[in-house]
Amino acid sequence: ISHGEVEIRYAGKDSDVWQRLVDKHGLDAIFYDEGLVSRQRALELQRKSHVNLLLTYSSNELKGNVTGKIFEYMRAMRPIFVLINGPEDVELEAIMQEIPGGVFYKNDKEKLKSSLRRMIRAQRDGEFQNRDMHDAVRPFLWENAIVGFARHIEIEN
Repeated sequence: ISHGEVEIRYAGKDSDVWQRLVDKHGLDAIFYDEGLVSRQRALELQRKSHVNLLLTYSSNELKGNVTGKIFEYMRAMRPIFVLINGPEDVELEAIMQEIPGGVFYKNDKEKLKSSLRRMIRAQRDGEFQNRDMHDAVRPFLWENAIVGFARHIEIEN
């Protein structure tokens, strides 16, 4: 991926961590640190992004570590690139199966690289449309999720 094809925009409290990674990998030319921003600005950045990156982890004892950030990203209607540090996480993979983007593991660097390249090309070539995301996130909307939850309770009782 050439420097003209991608930029990294970070917004949050861990600027120092990101800056060390940027320095280590020589990414200064494509890194933009927004620092701490308001929620409104964060949501705006997510909507303008071509791809939103969700970093999470799993272990043999902990899977399905789904933060609220994934729902913000779904609402942004942009592909989500989930990078998991740890073993396979079937719960998170199941959530992401229909959503443009995907789940990738830190220890599978070649798949990670090729998938990121493919996502960048798809964005550049206009292959992704917001309507694709609307259908994908519909089951996760409150009004749909609560109906499924209510059905589950009725079945259990």
